[in-house]
Amino acid sequence: MNAETQALVPVAIVPVYGVIRLTNRPPQDHLLTEHELSLRRDTYQLNSEELLAVLAGAKAQSLLQRWREGASDAQTWVEIDRLLREQDLDLITLKYERQQRMRVFEKQREAVSACAAAVIAEIDGRAMVGMLRQCERSQEDQMPASVKTYKWAYEIAAKAREELAHGFDPAWDFELGAAVFGDELDLELCYMLAQLRQRAHTETNSQTEHRPEQQPEHATA
Repeated sequence: MNAETQALVPVAIVPVYGVIRLTNRPPQDHLLTEHELSLRRDTYQLNSEELLAVLAGAKAQSLLQRWREGASDAQTWVEIDRLLREQDLDLITLKYERQQRMRVFEKQREAVSACAAAVIAEIDGRAMVGMLRQCERSQEDQMPASVKTYKWAYEIAAKAREELAHGFDPAWDFELGAAVFGDELDLELCYMLAQLRQRAHTETNSQTEHRPEQQPEHATA
């Protein structure tokens, strides 16, 4: 193990839309943007299961919802940091509630996935291409493509719930369901991108094959 690997610290990356990621980063690499927060796990003396349980709890979810509705990233980070430092966190209850939530959702997942696939399949092709183009501009607007994808999925899932589209059940866990919509949308965008690239590659090869060969010029006496 080299010095660079030893220097990495465990963090949780919390996006405004999308799935929380547990990873390792250099200690000086503190991520705080308009769209993603970084939380040093070792700062709070919590293991991965405990941290995810707190972030799945009602208080943290309320803070994340306020973030989506316009609260600043800095204020959201401060309040989540304060929550994670609370001495009276009932970790046993929070872990149990998260486990129960996941257990219930596993029974819903198949139906949610089928609904998500049907809803995503109905999206107009031009709209999907537009999403791809926006993802390509992620560096320009500094919003990660994954956050864009899950933001769209969140909005698509909210509309599906409102319209009860393709059997969307309001009793489903919406936050977890929206993440499934995000996974489905991400797969569809990746598939479409691969198709576009293959088509462009085929057209380039076709043009090359049909390009007339240049005849060498013959010198005249």
